[in-house]
Amino acid sequence: MQETKGGHVTSTRMRWAAGIAAVSAVALVAAGCSKSGAKESNQKAQKVEKQAEKAHAALPAFDMIKASRDQIQDGGTLTLPIEDYPQNFNPAQVDGNDVSTIPTEETTLPDFVTVNAQGEPQADPDYLVSDKIVSQNPFTVEFKVNPKAVWSDGKPISLPDFVATWKATNGQNKAYQIVSANGSEQVTSITKGTDDRDIIVKMKAPYAEWPLLFNGLLPASIAGSPKTFNTAWKTMPTISGGPFMVQKADATSQVITEVPNPKWWGDKPKLSRLILRALSLNSTTGAFANGEIDAIDAGIARLVAERSRLSSRIQAARIASGGVRVELGRERLVLDGYRQTLGEDGVALGNAVLRLCRGPLPSA
Repeated sequence: MQETKGGHVTSTRMRWAAGIAAVSAVALVAAGCSKSGAKESNQKAQKVEKQAEKAHAALPAFDMIKASRDQIQDGGTLTLPIEDYPQNFNPAQVDGNDVSTIPTEETTLPDFVTVNAQGEPQADPDYLVSDKIVSQNPFTVEFKVNPKAVWSDGKPISLPDFVATWKATNGQNKAYQIVSANGSEQVTSITKGTDDRDIIVKMKAPYAEWPLLFNGLLPASIAGSPKTFNTAWKTMPTISGGPFMVQKADATSQVITEVPNPKWWGDKPKLSRLILRALSLNSTTGAFANGEIDAIDAGIARLVAERSRLSSRIQAARIASGGVRVELGRERLVLDGYRQTLGEDGVALGNAVLRLCRGPLPSA
């Protein structure tokens, strides 16, 4: 079980209800065709792929089992495992580009747009009043920030934060040690609309992932200079824009303690404390058996869900560029990684993860 920003407890369960992989069928068709029959076989392969895309589009990204807030008891501590202790708590900085920063990012930084059960982006009302495209030429979008939204230091989440985060991550200033400029480099300007909560973003060209541009927004006090961006959060994040805030980050014991953010304007978190403890794969199972870890599977499910969202985005980009949704060569590399880490049994796990993240494909 995992508490979301909206205060619900959810258990993520991927549900895919189609047949075996069509890519395999495509490969078999291609391998078995003669030169004279290549055209016919290629048409058949394309038909299979279109059927697969249609079947996949009809499936939900994931199912959620929800409990309303009044069904959840107040108080308590939830302890979750993370694979490694973060080297930097700034997820946009190169040393913070690690899965171990995801739990802290999810609870302390703004996610303006989330993904619904159909895999479609939707504005989080805790953060946004609205988000929309206001012009196609030049491509311009508008984010209207919830007037109640503030950082834990009391400053409003507003225009200066958007501008500072954009300038820090667009790749123009090489002093910023960023993970990637993807998305930010498409932005040409960020200006004020009716007020500092009304954010107008102009881009070089239409950009399909514009709703996700500012998920993980940083406060201007951190993103405003290369020094603070690169080093201010090396030991712990000092400002929160989410329902929790980091109270203590102990690199020696490799434990991160989060408590409710008193400045949070949304539904008050039910938990009194959230503890993230870095454990190796081998020791995690023992800690769970000893009662030290409350939800070992929650971390695994969260990472698979994140991988599924990324896979959907990559697949959409491939299709938009005229390619195929699934690349068998890439999947073989993934399975090799599971085999090298976990042995032959890891291949079965890898296949399951791949199936969950890209969905099964129907046969011809």
